[in-house]
Amino acid sequence: MPRRAQSKSKAPKKQEGGDKSAPTPEQWNEMKHYTSFIIHDQEGNENRFSQGQSATILPFNRKPTEKLELHEYWVGKIREIRAIDFEDEERVNEVWVRVQWFYSPKDVRNVVKSFDAKSCGKYERIFSDHFDLVKSEAFNDVVPVLKLWEIWEPDAEQIFIQQEQFYYRYTFEYKVRTIDPKPGTNTCFCSLPYKPDDPSSLMHFCPRPSCKKAFHQKCLIKGKHKDTESISTRPLRLLACSPDTKTPLTLDDLIPPREPPKKKRRGRPPKASIAAPSHPLDEKDGGAVSAESILSSLPPTLVQYAEQPMVRGAAFKAGSVAGNITAVSVARRLVHAALGGTPVPDNWKEMVFGVEDAQAGPNPSPVVRITGGKQVVPALICPQCRSCI
Repeated sequence: MPRRAQSKSKAPKKQEGGDKSAPTPEQWNEMKHYTSFIIHDQEGNENRFSQGQSATILPFNRKPTEKLELHEYWVGKIREIRAIDFEDEERVNEVWVRVQWFYSPKDVRNVVKSFDAKSCGKYERIFSDHFDLVKSEAFNDVVPVLKLWEIWEPDAEQIFIQQEQFYYRYTFEYKVRTIDPKPGTNTCFCSLPYKPDDPSSLMHFCPRPSCKKAFHQKCLIKGKHKDTESISTRPLRLLACSPDTKTPLTLDDLIPPREPPKKKRRGRPPKASIAAPSHPLDEKDGGAVSAESILSSLPPTLVQYAEQPMVRGAAFKAGSVAGNITAVSVARRLVHAALGGTPVPDNWKEMVFGVEDAQAGPNPSPVVRITGGKQVVPALICPQCRSCI
């Protein structure tokens, strides 16, 4: 990662206050607006930073020659860029940036003593309402900061978040000391939040619109929310748990009823054939097609993805921070559509993974393989709607 020149920013480590050499409000108002600025690293490469982007910033009292891990940088969102026009040539193009900070969990813990910083991940940040003016030389690199849904939005699909990628799920109002949403709200019945980096923690997600909720595996087992039905039919029952309907369904419910033959009218010659079957895979003898026969005609890998439990947690490395929830949801929608007679599109891998080639892209397989040797994902049900999860 390129190293920047030493910053003159003197924002305290707790991110209280700002650079004493920063422009006054009066000076700031007179400065010229820009939409981007360029920093040259020690190798001479140009790095452009634009308004609206998020970036890593060299922390106060850290030297640019130090080797920093990515998570050790400060992170801020670029809100405004302005420059001072000086007659003195040595101070021409002095660029200042108005930054909205993403606090680290420890920063929030220093302000709100009840906040559990240990429940947050290494790359997790909390989006604050704290702004500072930072000199451009302190900027290191442009980085995305992705949204992790703790309280699941009904119409939102969780995007994939890689292991070493910044993300946030809370916002922090500094002056009133409030965190939104409150950690643990509308999640597991234990009211404890998801711990992304805890290898002993795994959460199962129920996608039903009436639930949209994640539960700790340990809590489900302790509460005896186990699936007691046949293990052989569990994959099909997982597949039937739809992210789009509140009504409990079986896979056969998704197959449209076959149209009966139309009655012949008197005085007209009989037609050569009866009404067309309602599903393209209707059996040749005219009988109704079964869910099993349709599934056997679909891409096996797609069906395997759709039959997975939706989970997230450090024990599930393939799912990373966000888990496999979106990938499995998309796969189930495609399979459900196929049961209704809609052919599976050729680009189904791109739809499931968000990339053209699932094997070459950044998103690994959503198939649940838990780390730790022979550990097996237990058969569990949602404590609210009793669906397989």
